[in-house]
This record gives sequence, structure tokens and C-alpha cells, in this order.
Amino acid sequence: MPNPLEAVRAYAKSMGVELNEQDTSSILDVPIRPLGVSMPPVIAIPTEGEVRTALLYGDTHFPNHDPKALAIVGQIAADLKPHVLVHMGDLLDCYLLSRFDKNPERMETLQDEINMARQHLAQMRLLTPDSQFILLEGNHEDRLRRTLWNLEGTAKALTSLTNFRKSLTWFSLLGLDEIGVTFAPYDGTQSKHKFLPKWILKHGTIIRKFSGYTARGEMEKYGRSGASGHTHRLGAHFHQDHNGNHCWVETGCTCLLNPEYMVDPDWQQGCVVLTFEPTTGAFQAEPIYIHNGLAVWRGRVYRA
Repeated sequence: MPNPLEAVRAYAKSMGVELNEQDTSSILDVPIRPLGVSMPPVIAIPTEGEVRTALLYGDTHFPNHDPKALAIVGQIAADLKPHVLVHMGDLLDCYLLSRFDKNPERMETLQDEINMARQHLAQMRLLTPDSQFILLEGNHEDRLRRTLWNLEGTAKALTSLTNFRKSLTWFSLLGLDEIGVTFAPYDGTQSKHKFLPKWILKHGTIIRKFSGYTARGEMEKYGRSGASGHTHRLGAHFHQDHNGNHCWVETGCTCLLNPEYMVDPDWQQGCVVLTFEPTTGAFQAEPIYIHNGLAVWRGRVYRA
């Protein structure tokens, strides 16, 4: 391989110039000059308060919850301190109110489910004392309404009592007022609440085969950005049209992945962090995948 110093000396000699070792050393030791391109301007970092954050998680299905998944969601909530904390629904399984076959070996009562769910909500409130805390009712909690509406015989007369109806609501049974939790029923009003800027929140009414497919279906239905649970999958669908840029996310689940009614389900445990610039509605959606009690988010490893 030719010596570059000798090549420089030979070229100089052919031009009638004699170079010594010091000359060639100085020629090759020229400092690198910056490229002749303009640098983009430095954008100021927004001051505190210019962005808002939301943490979405759900489909816990007490008593079929996964304590490890919930522990990781709690760790993320404690670090993020979101402006808005949302449980996306199906907090309880309401197993005994189901119309499906029931395992006689299961011992948990509906009151057991309520106690576990209330304890979890209280723990999350302690982790994020300043967050707006929202609980969306899911289709599993809606089993209570269907049960009451289908009472027969003399028991049906109880549903005409005002205090009876007030007492047998999730807002009352879970003591949400004491914990400071806003409740959004599983009805036609859920998607109309303005909890987040330009985003719809709902438990979900659509289930499609693969991750992200349901998100696309919900977006096609509403034509705007939003989030839903129900599928027990993590997923996202992005879309751009003349009305702007849109995203719909599926928020995963925090229940166990071995249900008695299904073998090897295609479910993913996780949660979603949303970051908003309130004035323009610009956003960033970050699905956080939880696998075997471990998650990675923003350069940190969360373990349970």
C-alpha cells in the first residue's frame, strides 16, 4: 500500500517543489473544517405546564388481575405523575353476574372483587394524588345493570326504589367519591366526554383479529383520535387526511394471560402514555409493553 506522505512528496517534486518531513506533516495535519451547511435553529424547551400527560391502562378483571403488571403500571404512574390517569374499564370481572358457565371451584364473591378493586384505586390515588382520575365503565361492569334490568317476579319491584338504584351503582359500591375518581358509564355518553384534548376515550365496542385492527375500526367509526381497551391487546393505528393527523391506540390489559375460557390468547399486557400540547393538539402516543413482569420506557427498566 503506497505511503501517503511519499505520494505528497512525489507530487510536490513533480511540480518543482522539495518538501521535507516537517512540511508534509503540517500539510496532513490541517484541522477539519465544518461543512458548508446551515444548522437548524435551536428550539426552546417548553416550560413546565405547556404539555399535559395522560396514563391509560385497563382490563384488570379483578380477581383475575396480574399483580406484576399492576405494580409496573404503578411505578410508571409514580414516575410520570400524569395530569390525567385513566382506567379504561373492566376493572372488575363480575364473574358471578355473567351469563356464561361458572367454575364451581372459584370462591371469590362479588364483594371480594369490589374490595380488591377499591384497594387498587386507592393505591393509584396515593401514587398520583394530583391527577384527574377517571374510571370508564366496561362491558363486564355493565353486567350489574343487565342483572338489575332482568330481575323477575317480586324482586323486580326493588328497581323502582330510588335509594336502591343509587346504592347499586359502581360509583357507590366502589366509593369513588371518597377516592376522587370520575366515573363514565358504559353507554352512549362515554365517548362524548372531553377528558383529553381532541381525543375520545371509551372502553370499546369493537374486537378485531389482530393488534391495531380494532384501533383502525374505532377510528373509522369516529373519524378522529382516541383510545380504547376491551381487546386486551396493545396496538396503534395512525391516519392522515384533510382533517388532520389522527391516532387511535389499544391500551392492552393488566389481567392474567391464562383465562379459563380461552387457551393461549393473543393478548398483551401494557399501558399507554399520551403527551399533549393543549393549544395545537399535537400529541405523542407511547404504548408500553409489559412482559413477564418487566417493561422498558424512556431509558428505564421497570421490574415487578
